[in-house]
Amino acid sequence: MEESGLLKLSLSCSLLGLLSIFLVSGYVSETTLEIGSVTGDMTGVTAKVCGNVTYRHVSKSNHLFFRLTDSTGMISVVVFNSTARGMAGNPYSLKVGDNICAFGKVGFYKGSVEILADRLGYD
Repeated sequence: MEESGLLKLSLSCSLLGLLSIFLVSGYVSETTLEIGSVTGDMTGVTAKVCGNVTYRHVSKSNHLFFRLTDSTGMISVVVFNSTARGMAGNPYSLKVGDNICAFGKVGFYKGSVEILADRLGYD
């Protein structure tokens, strides 16, 4: 097969693959976990938790720390400065009393489970 034929075949396969990914992504949904069900055994797993902000703090290094509470428990959420700069909207406008969802990896720090958020959304 000549080069132009291989090029056309590879471009066609690439476009077909991208189209397939796009179509399948519409059917994938994120499951919201109850805060009380998130455990240290889930370290490294990507999770979505939603709840009420009951505490908020911004460190001197501009890292955002807050707690989310639902009817099943409480979890700490961390948004590092480098991550916050790339987020849509302004994560620093978060206030105590807001109902939001945090998306990110489950972590374990100083004996407590936490979410290392890479995305925030309103519930």
